Amino acid sequence: MSSKLTQFFHQKRFQTVNLQLPVPQIRQSVDELLYLLFPQRLCCEEKAPENIQTLVTHLEESFTQYLKLLANLSPEVSNNASAYVKEFMESLPEIAELLDRDVEAAFNGDPAAFSKEEVILTYPGFFCICIHR
Repeated sequence: MSSKLTQFFHQKRFQTVNLQLPVPQIRQSVDELLYLLFPQRLCCEEKAPENIQTLVTHLEESFTQYLKLLANLSPEVSNNASAYVKEFMESLPEIAELLDRDVEAAFNGDPAAFSKEEVILTYPGFFCICIHR
């Protein structure tokens, strides 16, 4: 293997390997966040409305911890993790409104769709839009 190619892989591809991100836990947190936005997804154990604040607090703590794990890549993000998570959580009502419009557009644009719930529950493209937003 050429030295140039070895350097490419080392510098460009393997520099983030040591992050040790807890991917399954991050995925669970994302599922819980989507549950808050779309309770009909029931992607995590059923939660009663009175436990919503507990879930929000748990998610804020989890996302803050995940951002702090990025200290090697971005000390600024790690140092300001709580502020970034707070700003993100406060933006969720606006994000939810955008996603509601996305559901409406997908439903109206697909003559085979039976309901908006079908879009929310089964459309992989909608899931991708949720993650993007």
